[in-house]
Amino acid sequence: MNRAEFLDKMFISQLGSGNKVFERAELEEAFDLFSMVMQNVLLEGDVVYFREFMKISVKRTKPKVGRNPQTGDSIDIPAKNILKVTLMDKFDQRLNSLPEYPLAGI
Repeated sequence: MNRAEFLDKMFISQLGSGNKVFERAELEEAFDLFSMVMQNVLLEGDVVYFREFMKISVKRTKPKVGRNPQTGDSIDIPAKNILKVTLMDKFDQRLNSLPEYPLAGI
């Protein structure tokens, strides 16, 4: 699901909720603000917790020596920052209680 599809889903799902209906432009602005704040928080080295859903943090990998599978030559792989996503227990149990993942055939 890309950004536009996600915003469409947010817009459509609010219509039947009985709550205040936001305009599409307001949802886009809120999503962009959320994205910007999330990026800034992670770049500062903080951890983002979404209670009962997931935890997102930045992890630093160590430099290592790899091997080119075609030539067998050693390759130095530098250290880098990666995102680490950890599912919270409640969501993990819910996800794994599905009989089959809906997109398993794709």
